[in-house]
Amino acid sequence: MHYEMEVEEHEVLPDDPEFDISKAREFSKEPRICIRYECVPMRFIKHVYKIKTYTQDGKFHEGKTPKAAFLNSSYDGSFIAGLLELRYIHSLPVERIINYFESHGFNLNKPTARKLIERASVLFENLYQCIRQTVLRVKSRMLYLIYDNGSRSEEVILKELGNYIGIIQSDGYAPYRKLGSDEYPNIIRIGCIQHMKRKLLDCGENDPDAKELYSTMNQLFHEEHKHTIGVDGWTSSIMGIQI
Repeated sequence: MHYEMEVEEHEVLPDDPEFDISKAREFSKEPRICIRYECVPMRFIKHVYKIKTYTQDGKFHEGKTPKAAFLNSSYDGSFIAGLLELRYIHSLPVERIINYFESHGFNLNKPTARKLIERASVLFENLYQCIRQTVLRVKSRMLYLIYDNGSRSEEVILKELGNYIGIIQSDGYAPYRKLGSDEYPNIIRIGCIQHMKRKLLDCGENDPDAKELYSTMNQLFHEEHKHTIGVDGWTSSIMGIQI
């Protein structure tokens, strides 16, 4: 039913020339419902701001336009967001984005498109670094992702997390286990029960100890779902990073 969509309701009256609503009596209290879905393609709107200036009591008063995405830029945030969505969410090359814009009535040259993407990437990098420092230093509940050319090497992991102070939860990947060694005394590493369960399953059906531990872990998850932070005295007293 697409309940999340924007909805417009229209009252549809009979269009018969002989119909007169002042003489008619409604046949049913509930109207018959008919639905049509509309797709509005990408639209570009040129906003022209005529900035007026006044003098009053010896002072100048000038109107202010909405802020642009970048200094001295004619493109607002929605334009930049649409450009980045096509480039990174839908993985379209710049040339195809330009053609797509042109098919909807807006001519954007390649150097301008690349410059807008480049300037936006700088802003996002600053935002990313702010979130990263907040997670690593303030230990908030924020989330950030690490990406280094697709590498999951020990060098990348230790460089990113080696100076962290606190708790790190991870799977059994060797570089993560190294973070729990004496080389990193400020880090407490805890394992992931879900990954432990996989190892118990690998023991097979003929290992009664493994089956018992596996059942106990499932029960732990079941009981955990009954508790909510802030209810009946349950608190979150430990903060850390989960990998």
